[in-house]
Amino acid sequence: MAEYGSIIIDFGIIAVIAVSALLAYSRGLVREFLTVAVAAAGVATYYLFTQTTVGSFARGWVSNELVADSITVVAVFVGMVVLAVLITHPLAERVRGSNLGFLNRWLGFAWGTVRGFLILALLYVPVEATFFPVGTEKPAWLADAKLIPYVDAAGDWLVGLVPQGLREATTF
Repeated sequence: MAEYGSIIIDFGIIAVIAVSALLAYSRGLVREFLTVAVAAAGVATYYLFTQTTVGSFARGWVSNELVADSITVVAVFVGMVVLAVLITHPLAERVRGSNLGFLNRWLGFAWGTVRGFLILALLYVPVEATFFPVGTEKPAWLADAKLIPYVDAAGDWLVGLVPQGLREATTF
């Protein structure tokens, strides 16, 4: 069973990367990057405005601070995302319909491949830290998988990007 388990792990890794790549291919690189920019703008808007004006405004309507802050987070983030999508959607459609559409899709495929691999690496770090802490041996079905060393190395690289103080506060 161990030899089949490692094959299943490898096929699972390939499937996640393939799905990410195909989704990015269908959307194109411009739309993928605009999606990331919109999400970043939503988070930035939340941090800029909820600490001052908007946060106190929501608390005026809801007595529970946790509920008011949750409503604020959702409202500000969703509002920013809707506004950004209204602005970025025409740009993405313009690129899709132009002569650059073919290149846009293939660059999206490349980005989706990298993104899928990084998502796997990001998910592997807490799984490894939780179920296979340092000093314990991994089961054969995981240790024998051919792609796990690459995912593990990428996870270690991602952990290396985390500031030292935050890294010391976690078990990774």
